[in-house]
Amino acid sequence: MNPGGGGYGNPHDRPLDKVLWDVKNGLVSIEGARQDYGVVIADLASLTIDHDATRSLRGGAQ
Repeated sequence: MNPGGGGYGNPHDRPLDKVLWDVKNGLVSIEGARQDYGVVIADLASLTIDHDATRSLRGGAQ
């Protein structure tokens, strides 16, 4: 794990493609994507985003 700061802004405003990139590159876990960024990974094999679940989790923002 790399040390880092708290970031800037609301984590739920982070673009989905950037969160997915972080997951694919091992910077964020699948559970971390859901808990911290409100991004639901639907298929663990292909690492695709469940857009409906993500929209619901983020309160309709996406």
